Amino acid sequence: AFKMMQKDLEFLFPEYSGAIEKRKMICLVLKRMNNSSTFVSKGGKSSTELGPYEWSVRNASIGNIIRRLNFMQAFPFMVVDLTGYTGKIDLNLSAGYSSIEQLNAALIKYGLKFEQQPVEQEILVIKDRL
Repeated sequence: AFKMMQKDLEFLFPEYSGAIEKRKMICLVLKRMNNSSTFVSKGGKSSTELGPYEWSVRNASIGNIIRRLNFMQAFPFMVVDLTGYTGKIDLNLSAGYSSIEQLNAALIKYGLKFEQQPVEQEILVIKDRL
């Protein structure tokens, strides 16, 4: 998608150039605090409801949650998964993206937490050609 966007930018805006670069950025990182497996899915129909005050996740991947949070731009930083867990999860939280502190307090029972951390990310950088 970045490559297509880069070509479109060059065609539509010849006075600018676009390139994909790796840069260290402050991100909101989801981490495991321990080896707890309380979030492992029991199966069933997949659903992901991420509201500002509640989250209900059934049989979904952490990647799906991360993509949705980044798409919604729910947090001031890009959200990144560093849990290392690749299976499906179940979460039922009485906290959402309105407060990181409340969200982390609710995630404790699952052995998860969000924290700010610099992470190298690929981003699209647009520059003047002039």
